[in-house]
Amino acid sequence: MTMSKLNEHHLSDIEAKKRSIASWQRQPLSLERLIQFKCLREQRIARESKLGLSDNLL
Repeated sequence: MTMSKLNEHHLSDIEAKKRSIASWQRQPLSLERLIQFKCLREQRIARESKLGLSDNLL
């Protein structure tokens, strides 16, 4: 593949991923998924607080 074809391929791949993400964002989350995200967020916060990390440092 030439460099321009490679760049075109990457650009089309990135655009496809953006479209996929946008379609998932439009779908409402189920209660199970909301609970799962809440648990994961709480675990991350607990882990970061143990390590002494803050949002300002990340």
